[in-house]
This record gives sequence, C-alpha cells and structure tokens, in this order.
Amino acid sequence: MAEFTNIYHNADQRNVHIWASEISPLGRRYLVAGCYNEPNRPIPVSTLYAWLDIIMQKNDLGTYVLGYLGPTTQQAVPEIVPYPLMTFQQNVLTARNHIIARDDPGAIMPGDYFVFLRARSGLRRTVPTLERIVISSRTVTQGATGTQTAGGATTRRASVRNQVRLRDGQCRVTGQPAPLRNRGGRNYRGLQVAHIYPLAWWNKAKDLILDKTIYKLLDRFHGDMIENAILMRSDAHDQFDDYQFGYWPREGYRLYWFELTGAPSVLHAPMALVGPRHNQWEELFEQHFETCLLWHFMGFGRRLNQT
Repeated sequence: MAEFTNIYHNADQRNVHIWASEISPLGRRYLVAGCYNEPNRPIPVSTLYAWLDIIMQKNDLGTYVLGYLGPTTQQAVPEIVPYPLMTFQQNVLTARNHIIARDDPGAIMPGDYFVFLRARSGLRRTVPTLERIVISSRTVTQGATGTQTAGGATTRRASVRNQVRLRDGQCRVTGQPAPLRNRGGRNYRGLQVAHIYPLAWWNKAKDLILDKTIYKLLDRFHGDMIENAILMRSDAHDQFDDYQFGYWPREGYRLYWFELTGAPSVLHAPMALVGPRHNQWEELFEQHFETCLLWHFMGFGRRLNQT
C-alpha cells in the first residue's frame, strides 16, 4: 500500500481518486488508485470495481465496496497536505452513506471515492493490501527490423515480422493502412511489429500466463512469435510498451488509457482493437492490461522521473 505523504505526483492527470477509508497512525491518507475518466468514453461502475479487484489482494473477511464522496478539485493541485483528522472523518462518513453497488449500470463520476470492507458485521474501514508488480520495467522497443542484445543475439525474427505484416496490413490501434505501391508490396514505414508480452520478461511467463499452450509457445520462442505480435504505428507502439493504454478482452478488447495526457496517440482511435481477434491473444492482452493497471492506475501511478 502506498502511503500518502505530502505530494500526490499524478493528481493533475486524474479526476478520479480512490482512498482507503482508514488512515495511518500519523493521520495520513492512503491512496489506493486513481485514473482519468474521459467524458466521451466514461468508465462503467462495474469496470472500476473489476480493476480494483485486480490490484487489491483478496480479503477473506468480506468484499470491498466503494463510497462516493463527491466532486473534487484535486486533479489541478499537485501538492496536497494530508486531511485534518476531523475533515477526514466527515468525508469517510459522507462516502459511507453513498455506497455504489457493484452491479450499478451507470458510469462513474469524477471525484473522490473511499474503499470500505463489507463484512458480516457491516461496513468496516479498511486499508487494502495492493498487488505486487512483477513486470517492473520495459524497454521501449526500437525499430521493427530486429534488435540485438549485449551479447549480439538477435531478439526478433524477420520471419515473424513479415508474417505479422501480411496478416495485419494496418495499424491495429488506429486503423491506418500500409499503402500499396505500384512497384509492388506495401509501404510499412512508420508501422512496427509490437510484442504483446515483453520479450525481456519471457522467463516470468510461467507465473503470469495461465494458458499452458500459450506459455509453451512463449517459452519455446522466448516470446518472439506471431501469436504474441501485432502491427502498430510507431508512436502508439512506444506508448503500448509503456503500458499507457491497453485493450481489455473482457469488454471486447475495448481501449482504455488512464491519465489525462497519457497515450496521446490513441485519443481519437477507435474504441476497440481494429480488425479480427485471435484466440491466442486473449490471455496475452489480459496480462498486458493488468500491467497497465498496476503501473498507471494503482497507487500514485508512475513517478515523475518515469514516463
């Protein structure tokens, strides 16, 4: 759990702030998560709950529920002092009286939320335990022509790149096609082959990928395979590798980003992944999306010295 001190680094990038309903012994709040709720693409209540279920460890004593405090101006203030204790108690009480049901059919509203534990004895204040980040870093991929490790080993195969180009023929994020040329073939300049699961972390796939068929493929080819690749515009590829946006298979591969100025290349992209989906992709995209949440939704998100 990230303890709130005196600076909330990404407050200006979020209009949804989710706090623990209990405070530290020093009277400081605990920040659970936060995101930007795009007005033209609002986040459903059920989706927000599902995201919280991913980043918070299960509590055997009950189920987490959200209470809504109301609108906030915090997203415009980078430095925020901790609540005075009395103000905090009042806000928790207000949120407690405005519990949002998990099956609420509506969309979330910008503002402050508090996490409570619904136990047999009723609502309890709580400080949720957050999940651990496994993929803690990812080098933004260079050109799609292949890269080399320090030892000179090629990390990408030309055959995979060519197969993905032929299969996709367009940026699967924006729909931008690779134009045909009279002299033959397509012009793929500006389009790159992106790996869904990062090659550098293939040795952790056993812990993160549940589908044994997919894991065996990742292990055999160290992740460089057509089932783990997709064609993207180079700028979107950079942001995809930084987990600034992701596609969620549970909602038909819907596109989500998590910060106000995050993932600028996809702000006007279609709301879902362009083109046909493949069965092998589901768990790989699910894992990518969960890492998006751990990096940019959970706690403070990425620090100022990170992208």
